[in-house]
Amino acid sequence: MAPPLNPKEVLLKVAPRLPLFAGLGIGVLEDLIKCGSLLSLKQGEQLAKESEKADSFFVILSGEAVVEKRVKTEVVKIATLVSGDCVGEMSLISPEPRSATVTATKDSLVFKVYEFKLKMFPGLVSELYLNIARILEQRLRKNNYELASLTVKMNGLEGEEVATDEPFSHEAHSTWLTDPEKELKGDLPVASAE
Repeated sequence: MAPPLNPKEVLLKVAPRLPLFAGLGIGVLEDLIKCGSLLSLKQGEQLAKESEKADSFFVILSGEAVVEKRVKTEVVKIATLVSGDCVGEMSLISPEPRSATVTATKDSLVFKVYEFKLKMFPGLVSELYLNIARILEQRLRKNNYELASLTVKMNGLEGEEVATDEPFSHEAHSTWLTDPEKELKGDLPVASAE
């Protein structure tokens, strides 16, 4: 049985490499640690379920997860999340229920942040909002590009280039760490679920 992981030690180690925590000082990170807990997920375990109350968000520290949305009778894959990605952060912005289901596709270590605990640290929340806005802006750019590309394809304009407002890296969106598996391997073992 692996020893329990220390959330403070883990987050202080990886925080500088995660966009959600960009620019947060040690004191602010220590407040954030008080607002959450580490979760160890086995492959196939759900992190969040579509339509459920959204009262927390998650940061994937190691492993991988898939985001899926039900459309009538079909389940559509929206995204694959890797080390460094966050999901569910809209719970800080909107009281709406979860818009998708997130399931671990590999054994994963996740930091879960509880909205009700964040309310005790208004300075932390304002700093997180700025980073969340940056992350959502990147997702919106990516989605706009993909929608435009799909529209071009559907209208039979194959071979046409889809213009972007500025250079956009598809890889930069989902791979925040230069090599997540290598950087976190051994540093963040998946804790025992017992």
